[in-house]
Amino acid sequence: MVVFGASEVSVIPGVLSMKAAKAILSESNPFIVKRNFRAHISFENKQALHEGGSANLAIASLLYCSIVRIANQRVRYLVLPTASLTGNLLESGEVQPVDVNTLKQKMQAAIFSHIETLAVPKSQLQAAETFRDELVHRYPGGD
Repeated sequence: MVVFGASEVSVIPGVLSMKAAKAILSESNPFIVKRNFRAHISFENKQALHEGGSANLAIASLLYCSIVRIANQRVRYLVLPTASLTGNLLESGEVQPVDVNTLKQKMQAAIFSHIETLAVPKSQLQAAETFRDELVHRYPGGD
């Protein structure tokens, strides 16, 4: 599994993610920001426990990709099903670290799943790589 750090560039999930996606869009596609977009985010597994904002990076990334696609831009982006993203966001789009225990849980889940790439906050990249290496050493057939 490849682990990489998201650049350093709790609110209701989706609201913060939409604001962050819009902030990122304002830098890369300023004319798109003038348009109005609404998004509805639905989680299929309503019984899954989730606390905090660690899903905000993934939600904002999906919103960004969708807005660019809907706006009929020549360049399109896609979050692959084999990728997982974790990180909290500021409204400006800056990626913030997640709780260390949350990071460890997500690393462990990724090792034992179909995930090939995990994006973590850049400030936590070294810790994530160290934990990944420990997991691979402890469970050699896990990845």
